[in-house]
Amino acid sequence: MFQIDFIGLLDIGQTHEAARLFWGAIYFDIHFHGYLSCHGRHIGTWPFKRRMIKRTLEPKTFPGDSYMSANINISTLDGSAEFSAYIARPDSTAKAAIIVIQEIFGVNAGIRRKCDKLAEQGYIALAPDLFWRLEPGIELDPDIEQELQQAFDLMGKFDQDQGIRDIEASIKYLRDKEGCSKVGAVGYCLGGRLAYMTASRTDCDATVGYYGVGIDGLLGEKESIAKPLLLHIPTEDGFVDKETQAKMHEGLADHPRVTLYDYQGLDHGFATEFGKRRSEEAAQLADKRTADFFATHLA
Repeated sequence: MFQIDFIGLLDIGQTHEAARLFWGAIYFDIHFHGYLSCHGRHIGTWPFKRRMIKRTLEPKTFPGDSYMSANINISTLDGSAEFSAYIARPDSTAKAAIIVIQEIFGVNAGIRRKCDKLAEQGYIALAPDLFWRLEPGIELDPDIEQELQQAFDLMGKFDQDQGIRDIEASIKYLRDKEGCSKVGAVGYCLGGRLAYMTASRTDCDATVGYYGVGIDGLLGEKESIAKPLLLHIPTEDGFVDKETQAKMHEGLADHPRVTLYDYQGLDHGFATEFGKRRSEEAAQLADKRTADFFATHLA
């Protein structure tokens, strides 16, 4: 058996991800060594680092899961290139599809877990790698200062208009290739901003944004929002000040398609799946509202 380094998983609470990697390692070991035996070769012990495992192992269905997951490629709108995406499919007929829009940390364990939970609820969930033009496959941990600064640097270089086109390509993929007539989207942080832009610039059927940044600068697009949009706003968001929050309420409170929820005393990232930022009670409340929203407008 090859060695597996789980350091950095269990110590930040990612027990589900660690369990999936464990079963994935068994699956990989059986098939990989079976292949080597058939070809009469032996390479001995093969150490893998945490991220190498995540990208090398193609997730399947593991004990206790009610979904299947994989990494796929999606064509850009003009067909000139492809980008990767993580997809989780329920083990029964899907109610609809939902795009999970990443934070500034890439399609990391937390975003994949968001997809898995949606698949458990009966949706096809897809998280496109929106940083693929900058650093494809990047996965960062917000609780590690060096990686947090790297994430800020990537956000500064990221072309949001291109990101929306990639989200639009993901919508097209889900409708054309997965056969989903209704497609929603949910985004976090940068993804919360992109969720607003998705609602105003695409034909996405229902969209949710968590602690979206800079939405006050996008209020001029509000008349283009034709489908339901839900925004979760923590009142003590370190990246969205009180003045910005007030502008959001003033500009969107009377919009017939927009719903705003405030979360008193909470900070940015309160609904993250792993790490220090999560506030369990508020995260569960926001996720329940999101689930009800999608059940109404998608399923």
